[in-house]
Amino acid sequence: MKKLISSLLVTAVITVCTPASAYTIKAGEIYAGTNVGSLDTLLGQTLMQGNSNPTSETNWVNSLLNPDTTYVTKTNSVEIYATTESSYVYAFELAATPGYFLVKNAKWWALFENNANASWGVIDFSQLNSGFKFKDLGNTTISHVTEFGKFTSVAEPSGLLLFGLGLIGLSVMRRRLKI
Repeated sequence: MKKLISSLLVTAVITVCTPASAYTIKAGEIYAGTNVGSLDTLLGQTLMQGNSNPTSETNWVNSLLNPDTTYVTKTNSVEIYATTESSYVYAFELAATPGYFLVKNAKWWALFENNANASWGVIDFSQLNSGFKFKDLGNTTISHVTEFGKFTSVAEPSGLLLFGLGLIGLSVMRRRLKI
């Protein structure tokens, strides 16, 4: 019975602890084969009202976030690179290691949370409003990318599971030693 329980436990850990899927740059691109992390989370998008400047961008970003974040840097004419996983998912290099980034084109803004790789933004252009006007994704740049806050690494669920199992094992061993 103990062997069966041990086998089931090991199987469960191996199943849950598989690595998260990551996007890679498509062959033929400058950074072909580069692992750029997982898809970043779209937090909001809007039609810009008034002038675009660091203050107005930070104010809008902070209207979506709690707690607030700070402006880091802005990059103009950001090159995008196709990924192997989808015809709408593209990656681009980030200048800093932001927690969030704002993609701007024409008069539209979209805020993303940087999830897996602090050096790359990975976005699904099919999620963006048609006002962004990304018609030919193979030959385009993003007019501006503004970066906010510091990237913080978050433990994966599999790591938390292993930690929890370790704590359970320690408590079981402690009980056995007391008996």
